[in-house]
Amino acid sequence: MAVSSTHERRYERAAQKKGWWTFLRPGWVFGVLAIIAFSYFSFTFLAPWQLSRDGAIVERNDQIEAAFEVEPVPAEEVFDAQGSIEPEEEWARVILEGHYLPEDEVLMRNRPVDSSSAFHALTPFQLNSGEVILVNRGFQPPFEGGVPPDGHPADR
Repeated sequence: MAVSSTHERRYERAAQKKGWWTFLRPGWVFGVLAIIAFSYFSFTFLAPWQLSRDGAIVERNDQIEAAFEVEPVPAEEVFDAQGSIEPEEEWARVILEGHYLPEDEVLMRNRPVDSSSAFHALTPFQLNSGEVILVNRGFQPPFEGGVPPDGHPADR
């Protein structure tokens, strides 16, 4: 019994001598400095970046909502001669007159939809003026084994 009490006293004295000096060892100092550096980096660079992303998303969502409040217009009023649109008209609804070209349809494979892969049907649409626009007509989930669906989605 005397041996264990001697060991206990020895460890108690060693712990009393070290006290707060334990925290001044190089390992602790480097750890605290790393935490401070990471915190500074996070608050200085990552937080503003994340907040600016949120601002862009809110702006885009407002633009989409505003586009749905306006009646669709002919495509010629939105697209310029090169087929470009102004950024503020990106989500504008347009009216297209013409017909689909289902024989030229393609399937875009392995596109994520609801956390799984799907096939998107891309069908050319020929306007009455002769121009052709590629339209994403939606998606079809793959069948067993990732096999694409049969036939043209334009026929469905």
